[in-house]
Order: sequence, then structure tokens, then C-alpha cells
Amino acid sequence: MKRYSHLLSVTFALLLILFHLRAAAAADEGPKLMKTQSVFYAADRIKIARDNAARYPWAKEVQDKIVRRARPWMKMSDDELWGLMFGNTIRRAWHVWSSFRPAPPKDSAPRSDISQGG
Repeated sequence: MKRYSHLLSVTFALLLILFHLRAAAAADEGPKLMKTQSVFYAADRIKIARDNAARYPWAKEVQDKIVRRARPWMKMSDDELWGLMFGNTIRRAWHVWSSFRPAPPKDSAPRSDISQGG
């Protein structure tokens, strides 16, 4: 039994060392996948929007408005933008409305005309 315990301890220690070495190597490599194109709009849709802005005055107004509203964020560095993100401290609910629906009075009987689901 003592030998099994020693073998288990050594195995665990080796796994822990390998885990730390792998994590350190991954940190040195940096991100492996970088975005190379828009994730919101396909390239053909972006081309259509740009062509429309060049062709139609109303589309140019829309483009100018979008660029003007985006300018404050475009001036920020990646670190400044990342600093705007909130953490996991925001209270959340599993369902959008579940946090906002008032609870029925304790002495009320369930209504049969509405869903009783969550």
C-alpha cells in the first residue's frame, strides 16, 4: 500500500509539472488564431454598403453617421477597449425576464389563464 501511495504521489507531481510547463509554453506562443476578416458582415455585404455610399447620398449620410458615432472607440487602444469590459460580477438570471417579474402574493391562488413556466 505504501508503494502505491508513493507511486501515486510521484505521478501526480509529474502531471502537475507537465501542466505548468504546457501552460508556460502556451503563454509564450501568444494567440494562435487571429481574426482575418469581419465576424459580423460578409465581405460581399461590406462591398455593397461601400458601393451604395459612393453612389447614393442617403447611403453616404448613413455611412458618415456610423463612422462619426464609432470615432471615440476607434481612437482607443486595444487595452483601453478591453478596460471597458465588465467582469463576472454582474448579477444575471437564467432567463431575461425572471429577475424582473414580481412574485405573486403568497396568499394568491395560481391563475389558470397564464403559463406557470419559468
